[in-house]
Amino acid sequence: MWGVIQNIGDTTKRTCLLTTKINVDDTAAVALPNIPANANSALVVLEADSTSTTPERAAHFSEKDTPTNVLGLPLADNAPYEIITAENIAAFKVIGIEAGKTHVLQIQYFA
Repeated sequence: MWGVIQNIGDTTKRTCLLTTKINVDDTAAVALPNIPANANSALVVLEADSTSTTPERAAHFSEKDTPTNVLGLPLADNAPYEIITAENIAAFKVIGIEAGKTHVLQIQYFA
């Protein structure tokens, strides 16, 4: 049973290909794993470390450059972010901001 998502106003239905997760910390930016060959979008949700003092800015990400703990777009605890196009999925990287905290990035790929 694979889920189908549809954005409001979007008439294109997408089928979920794979659900996976990775750990995210402040030591190095990580790319998305196990990307299916036919994935053309992905939904990511960060689950911040329960001891984080900045869950509203738990990580930085980029779809172009390598983010650092001071550079990149902020990703908050439990805030979904959709990545559109296979190129952006392949280029997406994320890194934790707060030293010593390990977060979980939940990922679903769609076609």
